[in-house]
Amino acid sequence: MIRRMRRAYNMPVIGMVGSVKVLMYYNDHAPPHVHLDAGGDVQVVVEIVGADLPSGLFSKPDRKAILKWIRDHETELLANWARASAGIPLVKIT
Repeated sequence: MIRRMRRAYNMPVIGMVGSVKVLMYYNDHAPPHVHLDAGGDVQVVVEIVGADLPSGLFSKPDRKAILKWIRDHETELLANWARASAGIPLVKIT
């Protein structure tokens, strides 16, 4: 699931990929996903499992780095999703 949405505030930043912030809401809707914020007025929502980004949203190198980061940290992201669902503080992922 990839969709554009207006920037959401008060969402914890759990990681960074270059200058792109990776954020996650508490008690957010399924399926497990992260929000990507590269600045401006738009955020992109990306499912954690099977992450994909269409070309054109980010530069090719940024797109590749973002997808690699999500795939490399899938276990930690899903653990954070479980924490968020339980109302437990999230862990920063480096």
